Amino acid sequence: MGKLHLNSSFIINYSVRIVQTEDYPYVFVEIFTEAQSLSYKIVTDENFSDINYIYQRLQNGISSAANNVNDNLEIGEYLERNYVFFTYPDGTQDKYTAFRIE
Repeated sequence: MGKLHLNSSFIINYSVRIVQTEDYPYVFVEIFTEAQSLSYKIVTDENFSDINYIYQRLQNGISSAANNVNDNLEIGEYLERNYVFFTYPDGTQDKYTAFRIE
């Protein structure tokens, strides 16, 4: 599992939105830093079954890190299992079922 610490590169821009498909809804996350950009498709699972909750957690956490220089956002990827771990500025961590978009 690789770990990415985004605040070592400042977040320039980001987008968090719910996308509704015919099959299921998902949260599409894009994060743009000075060094790179990341995109994830995050779906509901047994840990987080409410797409709106996932959206709100991501929106609040990424917004805080993007707008406050002392707030950190960490992302850990375990893509072999389709997991992404977001550690938010308040220190809490959520594990989401996600797919990284290249």
